[in-house]
Amino acid sequence: MWEATVQELRRVRGPVHVYTDGHPAFDAPMSNVTVLPYLHSILRRGSGLVPALAERAISYPGRNTYALRRAAKLATDWSTERLAAQWRAAIANSVGVIVSGAGAVTDDYAAHGVAAWSLIARWAQEMAKPVGFLGQGVGPLSSPRVRAEAKVMLEIASAINVREAGSVEVIRGLGVRKAVSLSPDWAILNEPEVHDREVASELAHQLFDGKPFFALSWHRRHNTSRRDIAQLSKFGELFVRRALDDRMGVAFLPNMIATGYSDDRATFDLVASTWGSAAREAVKVIRTPIGSRASRAFLGLAIGVVATRYHPLVLSLAEQTPCVGISYDEYYDQKLRGASALFGLSQNVLPLASVEADDVLRCLEASHPLEVTSELDGNRLALADFVSVCTERG
Repeated sequence: MWEATVQELRRVRGPVHVYTDGHPAFDAPMSNVTVLPYLHSILRRGSGLVPALAERAISYPGRNTYALRRAAKLATDWSTERLAAQWRAAIANSVGVIVSGAGAVTDDYAAHGVAAWSLIARWAQEMAKPVGFLGQGVGPLSSPRVRAEAKVMLEIASAINVREAGSVEVIRGLGVRKAVSLSPDWAILNEPEVHDREVASELAHQLFDGKPFFALSWHRRHNTSRRDIAQLSKFGELFVRRALDDRMGVAFLPNMIATGYSDDRATFDLVASTWGSAAREAVKVIRTPIGSRASRAFLGLAIGVVATRYHPLVLSLAEQTPCVGISYDEYYDQKLRGASALFGLSQNVLPLASVEADDVLRCLEASHPLEVTSELDGNRLALADFVSVCTERG
């Protein structure tokens, strides 16, 4: 998503310098990018990198309340915070602010996607800099405090573009009356080039030597329970055994490689730890990153994909590869079903709590994603319109 947005921005505006936020380990895949620490790191109790035990102990509603109060204070009294000063300087030197979609405008991630983003929007408004929310997933939002601040944040925006119809409904439910455009996830703009497809084809050949294969891409959230892992493990082993019985290969392609629960490789190792050796050793885990474009191309070579994460589902469907989404909860119901609907699918998302291998195989066989290249004009138009606003004000 981020890479596709910057790529399209530079196509429209030229070789602009970009300031962005990111994890300390984030290495931008293109030049002329300055990475600032996440602003929400100063909206938490404890230090930015290692939150205090009290921060870990309190509930998420408690965290959100604290983050919103802290952001409200920093909106006008920021001078003692070095990171706040860095962000304000970046905004002041910009022609506009693009808040690129991350699925964070929701209760669980409100410290980031509402408190921090609203603070950035307020600072930009103070400096008369346009703000565009592009490629957003908005909701679920149930907390009254979070909903109220999300409304303020979105009302500041000069452009609002979302990636599923459910987000439009949530925004209207907030009372935001500004125009909202709907288009597929921006990651689809990041199409594989010839080299990326060559990398993917070579990898598939090395792993399976021409044999058909399924691809898996699973993850954990901060609130993933032991029961969830046990259910995913039970389903996963049965699915892999069925694939082996049908003489199919199975690959596991991580979508995120970071630390702790965010490392999908570690999630696979945990899920497969209780499997029999035959199933566990049969899955070819791609442990070395191959890049987002080559990953999309690799998913395009699979005969079917089973994903808990959003972007592997989106990229598989963009390649016309059947994909079943396995949903943890209401948050993923909205994301996975919303993305699938844009490809003409309505029955390919199943709840983790009751998922069965046979159900997934039937869904894969029945899934025929539509081609959505023509819909991408909506993404480009949303960005072009926002750039025009920035140019007019600049």
